[in-house]
Amino acid sequence: MDRFREGICALVSVLIAGVATWMLIDAYTSGKAANTPASIEAFGRQKDMLLLALGLLGTVTGYYFGRVPAEKNADASKREADQANATLDATKKAAGDASTVVEESLQAMNDELAGGGKLDGNELLKTLKFSGNRLRAIAVS
Repeated sequence: MDRFREGICALVSVLIAGVATWMLIDAYTSGKAANTPASIEAFGRQKDMLLLALGLLGTVTGYYFGRVPAEKNADASKREADQANATLDATKKAAGDASTVVEESLQAMNDELAGGGKLDGNELLKTLKFSGNRLRAIAVS
């Protein structure tokens, strides 16, 4: 479909260039032959039409030449945005998992202290190592 669209753009551009060339040649030849007041007035009108037509033809040609690359850039930008959103979602999930691990570890320590138990250094170290291993597992996945 893109090849067809690009082919149509090329065809329209070639037609516009052909019309503009024909108008330039016609204005040039009629300007050279302008030797009577009527032909000079006709050349002036033709020159004014050429001035307007070249502006419009240039705008149309610029649109056709600029549209295809712009559409390709838009598609590439959309793919990059989708990939960034997927990465963001995965990061949010990992952050939520890490937060859960920390909360569970803190709750376990709090429960131990609230139950009258004592957390000695070894128990605290075991709990922190366990939490650290769970966090590393989340970071790897």
